[in-house]
Amino acid sequence: MTAVDRGAYLTAPIVRAGVVAAFRKLDPRVQFRNPVMFVVWVGSVLTTAIGLAAVAGLADDAGDPGFVLAIAGWLWATVLFANFAEAVAEGRGKAQAAALRSTRRDVQAKRLVSGRRADGFRTVAANELRRGDTFLVEAKDTIPADGEVVEGVASVDESAVTGESAPVLREAGGDFSSVTGGTRVLSDWLVVRATSEPGRSFLDRMIAMVEGAKRGRTPNEIALSILLAKLTLIFLLATVTLAPFSAWAVADAGAGTVRRLDEIPPRFDAAGHVVEQFEATSKDGTRVPYFVVKPKDLETDGAAPTLLYGYGGFEVSMTPAYSGTLGRLWLESGGVYVLANIRGGGEFGPAWHQAGLKTKRQVIFDDFHAVAEDLVKRGITSPRRLGIMGGSNGGLLMGVALTQRPDLWNALVIQVPLLDMLRYHRLLAGASWMDEYGNPDVPAERAFLERISPYHNLRRGVAYPPPFFVTSTKDDRVHPGHARKYVARMIELGMPVLYYENIDGGHSAAANLNEAARRRALEYTYLMQQLMD
Repeated sequence: MTAVDRGAYLTAPIVRAGVVAAFRKLDPRVQFRNPVMFVVWVGSVLTTAIGLAAVAGLADDAGDPGFVLAIAGWLWATVLFANFAEAVAEGRGKAQAAALRSTRRDVQAKRLVSGRRADGFRTVAANELRRGDTFLVEAKDTIPADGEVVEGVASVDESAVTGESAPVLREAGGDFSSVTGGTRVLSDWLVVRATSEPGRSFLDRMIAMVEGAKRGRTPNEIALSILLAKLTLIFLLATVTLAPFSAWAVADAGAGTVRRLDEIPPRFDAAGHVVEQFEATSKDGTRVPYFVVKPKDLETDGAAPTLLYGYGGFEVSMTPAYSGTLGRLWLESGGVYVLANIRGGGEFGPAWHQAGLKTKRQVIFDDFHAVAEDLVKRGITSPRRLGIMGGSNGGLLMGVALTQRPDLWNALVIQVPLLDMLRYHRLLAGASWMDEYGNPDVPAERAFLERISPYHNLRRGVAYPPPFFVTSTKDDRVHPGHARKYVARMIELGMPVLYYENIDGGHSAAANLNEAARRRALEYTYLMQQLMD
């Protein structure tokens, strides 16, 4: 297809039809097929209704009607532009089919009388050619049928059919002897033997495919859909946080009130607790933040049972969130909860993640240990009362914490963990994580992995606190063999250990709410037994 042909696929009629279709596609039954745009459509309807109510004086608390309607306008513009882009893409597909059909028009064929150019030809309709007939095409002729060049050499324009913008050379013999019906000879001449019957040429099949195909999304459209899904999630999360931001704004301004329209019921009594943020200093001097949820009247005597959670990998940010389970089972029982923002996560962008990749990963473990030491230094807890929890990549963090600093904790909940770092890349999805951990088959990276691998660093005679391992038989991401062999090694060394393997549930180690409740009950029961009197 030439540049001119491509431009012809975006014509004024296509644009006009696209504008009309953009409004027709506002039908909610059409919008519902695309969840992302359906959310925007719902937001447009609601925002418009609120804006009109504000104009009519029916919504005094809606704010400035002009601002609300401006937001509605932007939302409607987003929906209409998405509809228009989709309609234009559909129109271009129809235009392509029409362009292909135009090349199928009846052309005249110069069928050779005896198969040789010197003996002359008889002009016939192209649809009279049969497989095995020979015909002559000269400069400016349209090739009437698919075939093989048997004599001559010529320059051929195939843009109308194949999309190849530059002319191609066709000659007898070799890899450049095939010609396609509907293409055009630019110079010289060719004698061609037809290789297809009427109605079965490449062009016929192409037209049938274009006309009968259902349009699928292109890779760019799929990528855009993923991006829009993420932005939609961000939008929804932003609306969820409106209440706390509003409360902060009123408190900061010292004026106004916040009126809560509705809320889900609380899952535990949080009135007696406070959330604070502190910073620990890691071994290399990096300041590592962490959040603490604790009773308002907590005494800093190191006696508080404390659960420290960490992950530290794959640029996953650990941010505060409401947890009814944690509140009911741990905080209401007098426990303190700590969330560490160690390197390897995404809390401070890609650099925070990349600081702990491959052979630099020890800084992640140092950060976690530094947070634990800072908790003890502040008098919040003590090694006797400190427990830790982490899963998957966080399970690796727990395993390293057990082997490198067994003196810092008295309980470890190690969930669906990676523990054998010399063979992880040979188990299930492990090979896809080598950009994060390194390749055990590379000597320099293997040497580092061997130094941190929890399975390879268990030592006889070390006083390890008894850990609690959780895994799943059907985990299709981290092989349960990691946990199994580690526990078997601890038993072989005569060390106390607890182990729970659920036969269902995949990487979450629970297939339904009942199994999830049982797993969490086991975990918090273990933590209470180890950390509370």
